[in-house]
Amino acid sequence: MKLKKYYALLIIGIFFSFESSAQEIAPSPWPEITNTNQPWARWWWMGSAVDKPNLKKSLLDFHKSGIGGVEITPIYGVKGEENNFIDYLSPKWMEMLDYTIHIADSTGMQVDMVLGTGWPYGGPQVSLPYAATKLVVEKYSVKKGAKIIQEIKLDSTKEKVPAQLLYVVGYGANGSYIDLTDQLDGTLLKWKAKKTAYTLYAVFSGKTGQQVKRAAPGGKGYTLDHYSEEALNTYVVPFDKAFKGFKGKIRSIFNDSYEVYDTDFTPQFFTEFESRRGYDLKKQLPKLLSKTDNEVDNRIKSDYRETLSDLLLNRFDKPWTNWAHFKNFKTRLQAHGSPGNLIDLYASADIPECETFGSMPFDISGLRREKQDIREGDADPVMLKFSSSAAHISGKPQIPNFLCNPEKYIVNNYLCSCTSALYLEVV
Repeated sequence: MKLKKYYALLIIGIFFSFESSAQEIAPSPWPEITNTNQPWARWWWMGSAVDKPNLKKSLLDFHKSGIGGVEITPIYGVKGEENNFIDYLSPKWMEMLDYTIHIADSTGMQVDMVLGTGWPYGGPQVSLPYAATKLVVEKYSVKKGAKIIQEIKLDSTKEKVPAQLLYVVGYGANGSYIDLTDQLDGTLLKWKAKKTAYTLYAVFSGKTGQQVKRAAPGGKGYTLDHYSEEALNTYVVPFDKAFKGFKGKIRSIFNDSYEVYDTDFTPQFFTEFESRRGYDLKKQLPKLLSKTDNEVDNRIKSDYRETLSDLLLNRFDKPWTNWAHFKNFKTRLQAHGSPGNLIDLYASADIPECETFGSMPFDISGLRREKQDIREGDADPVMLKFSSSAAHISGKPQIPNFLCNPEKYIVNNYLCSCTSALYLEVV
Protein backbone atom coordinates (compact mmCIF):
# COMPACT_ATOMS: atom_id res chain seq x y z
CA MET A 1 0.00 0.00 0.00
CA LYS A 2 1.39 3.38 -0.94
CA LEU A 3 2.15 5.61 2.04
CA LYS A 4 0.74 9.13 2.14
CA LYS A 5 2.74 12.16 3.23
CA TYR A 6 3.26 12.27 6.99
CA TYR A 7 2.75 15.62 8.65
CA ALA A 8 2.10 15.45 12.35
CA LEU A 9 1.53 12.93 15.09
CA LEU A 10 -1.37 13.48 17.47
CA ILE A 11 -1.13 12.17 21.00
CA ILE A 12 -4.73 12.02 22.11
CA GLY A 13 -5.74 13.37 25.50
CA ILE A 14 -9.00 13.27 27.38
CA PHE A 15 -10.09 15.76 29.99
CA PHE A 16 -12.52 14.67 32.64
CA SER A 17 -13.77 17.82 34.32
CA PHE A 18 -15.05 18.05 37.84
CA GLU A 19 -16.54 20.99 39.68
CA SER A 20 -14.98 21.38 43.14
CA SER A 21 -16.44 23.60 45.83
CA ALA A 22 -16.13 23.91 49.56
CA GLN A 23 -19.94 24.40 49.70
CA GLU A 24 -22.47 21.61 49.46
CA ILE A 25 -23.18 20.87 45.81
CA ALA A 26 -26.80 21.57 44.98
CA PRO A 27 -28.53 19.67 42.17
CA SER A 28 -27.93 21.58 38.96
CA PRO A 29 -27.56 20.96 35.24
CA TRP A 30 -24.10 20.05 33.99
CA PRO A 31 -22.17 23.27 33.37
CA GLU A 32 -21.73 24.58 29.87
CA ILE A 33 -18.95 22.83 27.98
CA THR A 34 -16.04 25.12 27.12
CA ASN A 35 -12.65 24.46 25.56
CA THR A 36 -11.19 24.39 29.07
CA ASN A 37 -13.08 21.26 30.07
CA GLN A 38 -13.15 19.57 26.69
CA PRO A 39 -10.58 16.96 25.67
CA TRP A 40 -7.20 18.38 24.69
CA ALA A 41 -4.49 16.77 22.59
CA ARG A 42 -0.71 16.69 22.61
CA TRP A 43 0.19 17.31 18.98
CA TRP A 44 3.62 16.17 17.81
CA TRP A 45 4.81 18.00 14.71
CA MET A 46 7.11 15.37 13.22
CA GLY A 47 10.06 17.29 11.79
CA SER A 48 7.63 20.24 11.75
CA ALA A 49 6.78 18.98 8.24
CA VAL A 50 3.41 20.71 8.28
CA ASP A 51 1.49 22.76 5.74
CA LYS A 52 -1.60 24.93 5.88
CA PRO A 53 -4.11 22.61 4.14
CA ASN A 54 -3.29 19.71 6.46
CA LEU A 55 -3.11 21.89 9.56
CA LYS A 56 -6.58 23.23 8.80
CA LYS A 57 -8.01 19.79 8.09
CA SER A 58 -6.52 18.34 11.28
CA LEU A 59 -7.77 21.18 13.46
CA LEU A 60 -11.27 20.99 11.98
CA ASP A 61 -11.27 17.23 12.54
CA PHE A 62 -10.15 17.76 16.13
CA HIS A 63 -12.90 20.33 16.64
CA LYS A 64 -15.58 18.05 15.20
CA SER A 65 -14.39 15.33 17.56
CA GLY A 66 -14.91 17.60 20.55
CA ILE A 67 -11.28 18.45 21.26
CA GLY A 68 -10.90 21.84 22.92
CA GLY A 69 -7.26 22.59 22.24
CA VAL A 70 -3.83 21.33 21.24
CA GLU A 71 -0.33 21.42 22.68
CA ILE A 72 2.25 21.68 19.92
CA THR A 73 5.48 19.75 20.47
CA PRO A 74 7.97 19.89 17.57
CA ILE A 75 9.91 16.65 17.51
CA TYR A 76 12.12 14.42 15.31
CA GLY A 77 11.02 13.88 11.73
CA VAL A 78 10.15 10.90 9.56
CA LYS A 79 12.81 9.46 7.26
CA GLY A 80 12.14 10.32 3.67
CA GLU A 81 10.38 13.57 4.52
CA GLU A 82 13.51 15.65 5.10
CA ASN A 83 12.71 18.02 2.24
CA ASN A 84 9.51 19.00 4.05
CA PHE A 85 11.13 19.72 7.43
CA ILE A 86 10.80 23.27 8.77
CA ASP A 87 13.42 24.63 11.18
CA TYR A 88 12.06 25.54 14.58
CA LEU A 89 11.31 29.27 15.05
CA SER A 90 12.23 30.05 11.45
CA PRO A 91 9.94 32.55 9.66
CA LYS A 92 8.20 29.62 7.92
CA TRP A 93 7.70 27.81 11.24
CA MET A 94 6.25 30.92 12.86
CA GLU A 95 3.94 31.32 9.85
CA MET A 96 2.64 27.78 10.46
CA LEU A 97 2.16 28.53 14.16
CA ASP A 98 0.29 31.76 13.40
CA TYR A 99 -1.95 29.92 10.93
CA THR A 100 -2.62 27.19 13.50
CA ILE A 101 -3.66 29.76 16.09
CA HIS A 102 -5.88 31.51 13.54
CA ILE A 103 -7.73 28.31 12.61
CA ALA A 104 -7.97 27.22 16.25
CA ASP A 105 -9.44 30.58 17.22
CA SER A 106 -12.04 30.35 14.47
CA THR A 107 -13.34 27.11 15.98
CA GLY A 108 -13.17 28.19 19.63
CA MET A 109 -10.11 26.03 20.32
CA GLN A 110 -6.89 27.14 22.01
CA VAL A 111 -3.20 26.43 21.50
CA ASP A 112 -0.41 25.58 23.97
CA MET A 113 3.19 24.94 22.96
CA VAL A 114 6.49 23.71 24.35
CA LEU A 115 9.17 26.38 24.75
CA GLY A 116 11.62 24.29 22.78
CA THR A 117 11.60 21.00 20.90
CA GLY A 118 11.51 17.50 22.33
CA TRP A 119 12.59 17.71 25.98
CA PRO A 120 14.05 19.00 28.26
CA TYR A 121 14.61 22.70 27.54
CA GLY A 122 17.68 23.34 25.44
CA GLY A 123 18.72 24.04 21.89
CA PRO A 124 21.20 25.79 19.61
CA GLN A 125 21.09 29.03 21.63
CA VAL A 126 22.50 27.25 24.71
CA SER A 127 26.24 27.91 24.81
CA LEU A 128 28.50 25.90 27.12
CA PRO A 129 28.49 28.48 29.96
CA TYR A 130 24.71 28.08 30.20
CA ALA A 131 24.49 24.33 29.60
CA ALA A 132 23.48 21.84 32.30
CA THR A 133 26.24 21.74 34.89
CA LYS A 134 27.71 19.32 37.44
CA LEU A 135 30.11 19.65 40.34
CA VAL A 136 33.51 18.07 39.66
CA VAL A 137 36.24 17.90 42.32
CA GLU A 138 39.86 16.74 41.98
CA LYS A 139 42.07 16.02 45.02
CA TYR A 140 45.82 16.50 45.44
CA SER A 141 48.00 15.54 48.41
CA VAL A 142 50.91 17.73 49.53
CA LYS A 143 53.24 16.54 52.28
CA LYS A 144 54.50 18.87 55.01
CA GLY A 145 57.37 20.98 53.68
CA ALA A 146 56.71 19.88 50.09
CA LYS A 147 56.03 22.19 47.17
CA ILE A 148 53.37 21.53 44.56
CA ILE A 149 53.89 22.75 41.00
CA GLN A 150 50.80 21.45 39.25
CA GLU A 151 48.65 22.26 36.26
CA ILE A 152 45.14 22.07 37.72
CA LYS A 153 43.00 20.59 35.00
CA LEU A 154 40.74 17.63 34.41
CA ASP A 155 41.64 14.46 32.57
CA SER A 156 40.19 14.87 29.08
CA THR A 157 39.39 11.15 28.95
CA LYS A 158 37.08 11.60 31.95
CA GLU A 159 35.56 14.97 31.12
CA LYS A 160 35.23 15.39 27.37
CA VAL A 161 33.33 18.69 27.64
CA PRO A 162 35.59 21.51 28.91
CA ALA A 163 35.13 22.36 32.60
CA GLN A 164 35.75 25.71 34.31
CA LEU A 165 38.15 25.78 37.28
CA LEU A 166 36.49 27.80 40.07
CA TYR A 167 38.49 27.31 43.25
CA VAL A 168 41.46 25.53 44.78
CA VAL A 169 41.20 25.13 48.56
CA GLY A 170 43.31 23.22 51.07
CA TYR A 171 42.60 21.34 54.29
CA GLY A 172 45.49 20.82 56.66
CA ALA A 173 46.12 17.75 58.79
CA ASN A 174 46.03 20.13 61.78
CA GLY A 175 42.48 21.27 60.93
CA SER A 176 43.50 24.46 59.10
CA TYR A 177 41.84 25.77 55.92
CA ILE A 178 43.32 27.88 53.12
CA ASP A 179 41.89 29.27 49.89
CA LEU A 180 44.58 29.09 47.18
CA THR A 181 42.45 30.34 44.29
CA ASP A 182 44.21 33.71 44.16
CA GLN A 183 47.57 31.95 43.86
CA LEU A 184 46.68 30.36 40.54
CA ASP A 185 48.53 31.55 37.46
CA GLY A 186 45.84 30.63 34.99
CA THR A 187 45.53 26.96 35.86
CA LEU A 188 49.08 26.57 37.22
CA LEU A 189 49.47 26.29 40.99
CA LYS A 190 52.82 26.81 42.74
CA TRP A 191 52.54 26.48 46.52
CA LYS A 192 54.41 25.07 49.51
CA ALA A 193 52.83 23.32 52.50
CA LYS A 194 55.01 24.85 55.23
CA LYS A 195 53.45 23.86 58.57
CA THR A 196 51.48 20.66 57.94
CA ALA A 197 50.40 18.22 55.27
CA TYR A 198 47.47 19.34 53.12
CA THR A 199 44.80 17.82 50.95
CA LEU A 200 43.91 20.20 48.13
CA TYR A 201 40.50 20.23 46.46
CA ALA A 202 40.15 21.71 42.97
CA VAL A 203 36.53 22.64 42.31
CA PHE A 204 35.32 22.66 38.70
CA SER A 205 32.09 23.66 37.05
CA GLY A 206 31.73 20.68 34.72
CA LYS A 207 29.21 20.08 31.95
CA THR A 208 26.93 17.06 31.63
CA GLY A 209 27.03 17.24 27.84
CA GLN A 210 23.36 16.28 27.67
CA GLN A 211 21.61 17.20 24.44
CA VAL A 212 17.91 17.83 23.87
CA LYS A 213 16.10 14.51 23.55
CA ARG A 214 13.97 13.96 20.42
CA ALA A 215 14.91 17.39 19.12
CA ALA A 216 13.14 18.74 16.04
CA PRO A 217 14.99 20.29 13.10
CA GLY A 218 16.43 23.58 14.29
CA GLY A 219 16.16 22.56 17.94
CA LYS A 220 19.29 20.50 18.57
CA GLY A 221 21.73 21.62 21.22
CA TYR A 222 22.79 21.43 24.85
CA THR A 223 20.29 21.04 27.66
CA LEU A 224 19.87 24.25 29.66
CA ASP A 225 21.25 24.93 33.16
CA HIS A 226 18.04 24.77 35.23
CA TYR A 227 19.56 26.45 38.31
CA SER A 228 20.46 29.76 36.68
CA GLU A 229 18.23 32.72 35.90
CA GLU A 230 21.02 34.11 33.74
CA ALA A 231 20.93 30.91 31.67
CA LEU A 232 17.14 31.17 31.37
CA ASN A 233 17.37 34.80 30.26
CA THR A 234 19.72 33.85 27.42
CA TYR A 235 17.53 30.89 26.48
CA VAL A 236 14.40 32.99 25.88
CA VAL A 237 16.12 35.57 23.66
CA PRO A 238 15.13 33.79 20.40
CA PHE A 239 11.55 33.50 21.69
CA ASP A 240 11.43 37.21 22.53
CA LYS A 241 12.22 37.88 18.89
CA ALA A 242 10.01 35.16 17.38
CA PHE A 243 6.97 35.94 19.57
CA LYS A 244 6.66 39.59 18.59
CA GLY A 245 2.99 40.03 17.72
CA PHE A 246 1.97 36.83 19.50
CA LYS A 247 1.23 38.36 22.91
CA GLY A 248 -1.79 36.59 24.39
CA LYS A 249 -2.35 34.42 21.32
CA ILE A 250 -0.94 31.25 22.90
CA ARG A 251 -2.83 29.98 25.95
CA SER A 252 0.16 28.55 27.80
CA ILE A 253 3.81 27.54 27.57
CA PHE A 254 4.60 23.94 28.55
CA ASN A 255 7.61 22.48 30.36
CA ASP A 256 7.82 18.68 30.35
CA SER A 257 8.86 16.45 33.24
CA TYR A 258 12.28 17.18 34.71
CA GLU A 259 14.69 14.93 32.83
CA VAL A 260 17.90 16.95 33.17
CA TYR A 261 20.33 14.16 33.98
CA ASP A 262 23.48 14.23 36.14
CA THR A 263 23.23 17.94 36.92
CA ASP A 264 23.80 19.08 40.50
CA PHE A 265 25.53 22.44 40.17
CA THR A 266 25.64 25.88 38.58
CA PRO A 267 28.67 28.22 38.36
CA GLN A 268 27.24 30.61 41.00
CA PHE A 269 26.30 27.80 43.38
CA PHE A 270 28.76 28.60 46.19
CA THR A 271 27.70 32.25 46.29
CA GLU A 272 24.02 31.27 46.28
CA PHE A 273 24.67 28.64 48.95
CA GLU A 274 26.31 31.06 51.37
CA SER A 275 23.58 33.66 50.96
CA ARG A 276 20.86 31.05 51.62
CA ARG A 277 22.47 28.76 54.19
CA GLY A 278 24.68 31.28 55.98
CA TYR A 279 28.09 29.61 55.73
CA ASP A 280 30.89 29.06 53.23
CA LEU A 281 30.50 25.61 51.68
CA LYS A 282 34.09 25.65 50.42
CA LYS A 283 35.24 25.22 54.01
CA GLN A 284 33.12 22.07 54.34
CA LEU A 285 33.93 20.26 51.08
CA PRO A 286 35.44 17.16 52.75
CA LYS A 287 32.21 16.70 54.71
CA LEU A 288 30.04 17.30 51.65
CA LEU A 289 31.95 14.70 49.63
CA SER A 290 32.40 12.17 52.41
CA LYS A 291 30.69 8.78 52.46
CA THR A 292 30.40 8.89 56.23
CA ASP A 293 26.93 8.66 57.78
CA ASN A 294 26.92 11.17 60.63
CA GLU A 295 24.81 14.14 61.66
CA VAL A 296 27.14 16.97 60.59
CA ASP A 297 27.98 15.50 57.18
CA ASN A 298 24.34 14.65 56.54
CA ARG A 299 23.21 18.17 57.44
CA ILE A 300 25.68 19.67 54.98
CA LYS A 301 24.47 17.33 52.25
CA SER A 302 20.89 18.29 53.13
CA ASP A 303 21.78 21.99 52.86
CA TYR A 304 23.33 21.34 49.45
CA ARG A 305 20.17 19.64 48.20
CA GLU A 306 17.91 22.32 49.67
CA THR A 307 19.93 24.94 47.82
CA LEU A 308 19.39 23.09 44.55
CA SER A 309 15.67 23.12 45.28
CA ASP A 310 15.77 26.86 46.01
CA LEU A 311 17.63 27.59 42.79
CA LEU A 312 15.32 25.53 40.61
CA LEU A 313 12.30 27.29 42.11
CA ASN A 314 13.58 30.86 42.40
CA ARG A 315 16.15 31.07 39.62
CA PHE A 316 14.25 29.11 36.99
CA ASP A 317 10.61 28.10 37.48
CA LYS A 318 9.31 31.37 38.92
CA PRO A 319 11.25 33.59 36.47
CA TRP A 320 9.99 31.35 33.66
CA THR A 321 6.38 31.95 34.72
CA ASN A 322 7.04 35.69 35.08
CA TRP A 323 8.47 35.77 31.56
CA ALA A 324 5.37 34.01 30.21
CA HIS A 325 3.02 36.37 32.05
CA PHE A 326 4.76 39.36 30.48
CA LYS A 327 3.65 37.95 27.14
CA ASN A 328 0.17 37.20 28.47
CA PHE A 329 0.78 33.43 28.38
CA LYS A 330 0.08 30.98 31.16
CA THR A 331 2.50 28.20 32.14
CA ARG A 332 2.02 24.43 32.42
CA LEU A 333 4.66 22.52 34.38
CA GLN A 334 5.36 18.85 35.03
CA ALA A 335 7.55 19.24 38.13
CA HIS A 336 7.98 15.55 38.92
CA GLY A 337 11.52 14.30 38.72
CA SER A 338 12.81 17.63 40.01
CA PRO A 339 15.40 17.68 42.82
CA GLY A 340 13.26 19.86 45.05
CA ASN A 341 10.07 20.47 46.99
CA LEU A 342 7.44 19.28 44.52
CA ILE A 343 4.60 21.24 46.13
CA ASP A 344 6.43 24.54 45.65
CA LEU A 345 7.69 23.64 42.18
CA TYR A 346 4.29 22.55 40.86
CA ALA A 347 2.66 25.65 42.39
CA SER A 348 5.08 27.98 40.58
CA ALA A 349 3.14 27.38 37.35
CA ASP A 350 -0.38 28.47 36.47
CA ILE A 351 -1.34 24.91 35.55
CA PRO A 352 0.42 22.20 37.62
CA GLU A 353 0.47 19.04 35.54
CA CYS A 354 1.41 15.60 36.80
CA GLU A 355 2.13 12.40 34.92
CA THR A 356 1.53 8.74 35.55
CA PHE A 357 3.06 5.77 33.77
CA GLY A 358 1.19 2.68 32.63
CA SER A 359 -2.53 2.02 32.80
CA MET A 360 -4.48 3.60 35.67
CA PRO A 361 -7.49 1.73 37.16
CA PHE A 362 -10.02 4.57 36.81
CA ASP A 363 -13.63 3.59 37.47
CA ILE A 364 -14.90 4.95 34.17
CA SER A 365 -17.45 3.09 32.11
CA GLY A 366 -15.98 2.02 28.79
CA LEU A 367 -12.33 2.75 29.73
CA ARG A 368 -10.37 -0.24 28.45
CA ARG A 369 -7.25 -1.51 30.22
CA GLU A 370 -5.16 -3.93 28.20
CA LYS A 371 -3.00 -6.31 30.22
CA GLN A 372 0.06 -5.63 28.06
CA ASP A 373 -0.22 -1.89 28.80
CA ILE A 374 -0.11 -2.31 32.59
CA ARG A 375 3.37 -1.80 34.04
CA GLU A 376 3.41 -3.07 37.61
CA GLY A 377 4.34 -0.40 40.15
CA ASP A 378 4.30 2.55 37.77
CA ALA A 379 0.60 3.44 37.77
CA ASP A 380 0.42 4.77 41.34
CA PRO A 381 -2.54 7.09 42.11
CA VAL A 382 -0.31 8.94 44.61
CA MET A 383 1.40 10.51 41.59
CA LEU A 384 -1.87 12.29 40.82
CA LYS A 385 -1.84 13.98 44.21
CA PHE A 386 1.47 15.79 43.81
CA SER A 387 0.13 18.38 41.40
CA SER A 388 -3.41 18.44 42.82
CA SER A 389 -2.10 19.18 46.32
CA ALA A 390 -0.04 22.07 44.97
CA ALA A 391 -3.01 23.35 42.98
CA HIS A 392 -5.40 23.24 45.92
CA ILE A 393 -2.92 24.94 48.27
CA SER A 394 -2.06 27.69 45.79
CA GLY A 395 -5.55 28.17 44.36
CA LYS A 396 -4.80 26.92 40.84
CA PRO A 397 -8.07 25.62 39.31
CA GLN A 398 -6.67 23.48 36.49
CA ILE A 399 -4.91 20.18 37.22
CA PRO A 400 -4.13 18.13 34.08
CA ASN A 401 -2.68 14.65 34.28
CA PHE A 402 -0.64 13.19 31.46
CA LEU A 403 -0.89 9.40 31.36
CA CYS A 404 2.14 7.86 29.69
CA ASN A 405 1.11 4.55 28.14
CA PRO A 406 2.93 2.94 25.18
CA GLU A 407 0.60 2.11 22.32
CA LYS A 408 0.61 2.02 18.53
CA TYR A 409 -1.36 4.29 16.26
CA ILE A 410 -1.94 4.42 12.52
CA VAL A 411 -1.50 8.03 11.40
CA ASN A 412 -1.71 8.87 7.68
CA ASN A 413 -1.03 5.19 6.98
CA TYR A 414 2.17 5.23 9.04
CA LEU A 415 2.52 2.84 11.95
CA CYS A 416 3.86 4.88 14.85
CA SER A 417 4.87 3.95 18.37
CA CYS A 418 3.86 6.80 20.61
CA THR A 419 2.28 7.72 23.88
CA SER A 420 -1.33 8.24 24.82
CA ALA A 421 -2.35 11.05 27.13
CA LEU A 422 -5.12 11.16 29.68
CA TYR A 423 -5.87 14.55 31.14
CA LEU A 424 -7.79 15.13 34.36
CA GLU A 425 -8.71 18.74 34.92
CA VAL A 426 -10.50 20.49 37.77
CA VAL A 427 -12.25 23.66 36.63
